[in-house]
Amino acid sequence: MSDVNLNIYNYWLDFFNAVEESISLQKSNEQLSDIINLGLHTFQRYPGAESCSLYFLNDETFEFDHKSSVPFDVAIDSAFIYDKAIEAGIIGESLNSKFPNFTNINIKNILKSILVIPLVIPSKVFGIVILVINDASFASEKFLLRLALLHGRIFGNSLESNRLFKKFKKVESLLEQKIAVRTMGLSQSKRELQAILNSVQTGILVINVKTNEIITANQIAADFFKESQDSLVGRNSKELFGKSDDEQHNLDTKIMFSRNFESTIIRSDGDRVPVLRTISHIFLGSDKLRIESFIDITDRKRIEESLKQANELLELKVQERTEDLQLLIHKLKIEVAERERAENEMRNMFEKEKELNELKTRFVSMVSHEFRTPLTIIRSSAQIIQKYKNKITLEKETDYLNRILSTVDMMTDILENVLFIGKSDSEKIKFNPTPINIVEYCINIINDMNMVNQSFDEIKFHNNAQKEIIIADETLLRHILINILSNALKYNVNKKLINFTLNTSDESTEFVIKDQGIGIPIEDQDRIYEPFHRSGNVGTISGTGLGMSVVLRSVNLHAGTISLISQENKGTTFKVTFPTYNPGD
Repeated sequence: MSDVNLNIYNYWLDFFNAVEESISLQKSNEQLSDIINLGLHTFQRYPGAESCSLYFLNDETFEFDHKSSVPFDVAIDSAFIYDKAIEAGIIGESLNSKFPNFTNINIKNILKSILVIPLVIPSKVFGIVILVINDASFASEKFLLRLALLHGRIFGNSLESNRLFKKFKKVESLLEQKIAVRTMGLSQSKRELQAILNSVQTGILVINVKTNEIITANQIAADFFKESQDSLVGRNSKELFGKSDDEQHNLDTKIMFSRNFESTIIRSDGDRVPVLRTISHIFLGSDKLRIESFIDITDRKRIEESLKQANELLELKVQERTEDLQLLIHKLKIEVAERERAENEMRNMFEKEKELNELKTRFVSMVSHEFRTPLTIIRSSAQIIQKYKNKITLEKETDYLNRILSTVDMMTDILENVLFIGKSDSEKIKFNPTPINIVEYCINIINDMNMVNQSFDEIKFHNNAQKEIIIADETLLRHILINILSNALKYNVNKKLINFTLNTSDESTEFVIKDQGIGIPIEDQDRIYEPFHRSGNVGTISGTGLGMSVVLRSVNLHAGTISLISQENKGTTFKVTFPTYNPGD
């Protein structure tokens, strides 16, 4: 065996010997203090134990009261150690399991273990012993714990035996006194007993348990029942009390004492009065007696009922206030929602006003820029014709007149676009579809565009129409084609070919216009349909930024769609598609 194991074995053996010595030294008639002193000193020899304290269970408060400690000077720390055991929950665990439990705590900055050992006797838990141990390994050793539990049971039995022995001596002494008193005269004892009963301010009945007959009653009880003391004697007690499950339980002869349970007393006039009863059983010779004491709790019950009604009224008021509060909260939510809606409307109006102001500013800028140049061209051309009408050739005069006419047409297109935007914003534009020969219509549009631009080879028409007659709004369709083709010609700086393809079927009509001009930057493609917006790469090329906005509105009125594919410096392709309306639709 190693030195360590030998050392542990010696600790175990020492504690075992201490328990064995304690058993041999115990006496049934020794003083309680001697039993406690022997038991605690035995626990003190538990391996690693610094101190031990004894606590008795108080039957009235159901709490553990400190009784003694070893060594004596640790008694001042017993409350601290007890509180730590309560906080750790090991006292409750020990009582439930009826087995020792331990936990580690910090005492004066030193980590130690406290071990709780229940003192259990067959009928109940008698008390507990708390050990302070300087080595946690001893607190968890199963053999030591079982040995401590064994000593705890022996210790508890010794304490209980001492208590019973003293109780027996006390009962024996009382019995001897009663016998002596009885020999002095039963009548005298009865008068004295009656005097005592009459001096108590609660109703008292002494009842024979076997027959349930009332042996005696004090004056308070007689007054309470509205009868005389003599008339109560010999009565069956069951006639005087109301029956209930609690009452039957408390009248069980196995219960020696029952404290304060509610019952009902039936008076001679039939009134039922609530009382608070206490029952105890005693033996007088061979007779077993039940002592009933009771007090009137009518006022208390009345107060309880009043309190109950007050609580119910309070709950009702709280419920009403809660409903009012919920209604108020609902109204506040509605008001908040209305205010939020109003704020959103104001915010939208502000944004629209801001947008309108921006549009006005851009419109004024556009008008001042776009109209100044055409008006200058018209004025200069007219002045030349007027001043040199007899000196210029007919060809030159025709050229100046055509320039004036084309400039007027350009200004007219600008004004038409502005008017169209204004009418569409105010929802005054109406959709007026009519039958159109779409092939001839497209050819005329191309001829008009080529004539204005004095170029007869820039736009090439591809006719893939399966249906030549469709239903469409001629004016809106002109806005669509003129604006897209005008942009294709305007930004076709290299004068490359523009392809215009027409596709029609029974389901849809499609216009595809593809140019090879400057293209539209990616960052501008999502904004080209905004009024007055122009791409960042147009440079000095004139324009209003209204054309594509007009196109989008016209396409929407046809319930159609428009899409574009564009790459900067490589050209743009617009595709406009809307349902084909047949002449019979």
